[in-house]
Amino acid sequence: MAVKTKTSVLLRLAYGMAFGALATTGPATAADVAMPVYKAAAAPAAYNWSGFYLGVTAGGGMASLPVTDMDDLFSLTNGALKSGGAVGGIHAGYNWQFTPSFLVGLEGDFNWASFKASDTTCFGSCALNPTFDRFVASSRLDQFSTLRARFGLTSDRTLVYVTAGPAWGHIDASLAELKCGDCSLPVIASDSSFHIGIALGAGVEYALTQNWILRGEYMHLDFGTTDTVFKELSTGIPIRNGGFRARSTATADLARLGISYKIW
Repeated sequence: MAVKTKTSVLLRLAYGMAFGALATTGPATAADVAMPVYKAAAAPAAYNWSGFYLGVTAGGGMASLPVTDMDDLFSLTNGALKSGGAVGGIHAGYNWQFTPSFLVGLEGDFNWASFKASDTTCFGSCALNPTFDRFVASSRLDQFSTLRARFGLTSDRTLVYVTAGPAWGHIDASLAELKCGDCSLPVIASDSSFHIGIALGAGVEYALTQNWILRGEYMHLDFGTTDTVFKELSTGIPIRNGGFRARSTATADLARLGISYKIW
């Protein structure tokens, strides 16, 4: 009986030691089992607008091409010419992005244009009397260039900007007197020169990729005036000592779409 009691005590002691060992080692074993750690994907870096780019633009608009009889030689009231037309050109520039949301840039462009208009005034009824004089005013803006600063606000791949700078436009203009009878051209004032002016505009750009950038732009052009004297066509001598002039100028409002390639 004493042997059984002793054996029972030993078994209880062994069970207690085993249970205690399990109780102490169980939590440690669970803690040692490493759980997989998932990291959130890194957010893509914001688009960097700094760099040099080249591109092309195309669009159209309306132009005013007045040719004015400044000294009332013919008492003309016409010459307020207007024309719709197309434009297309190339551009190049550089942007400096100083902060995540602001940039400054410099851009130059060269453009071809198709603005052209003419107007005829007849004093009297030329159809009934061929001796009445006919006066023709005509003007054309066929090319222009600009050099502009750009100031923009950016939001990742979107840029909204304003732009301004000097402009140069080539204008062919004339004011001529035709004799209805023989269609001779005895007197003419003509101008074919580059006029200095100003370009103002605003636009929005979107970076399609790291290199390709799409744009939409509005541009206003305002060119200075040039005066030319009336001359006899046959001799080139200014009439009445050069005291009579015609003045030519041009303004235009354009809407353009373009695409640029950012080189670096």
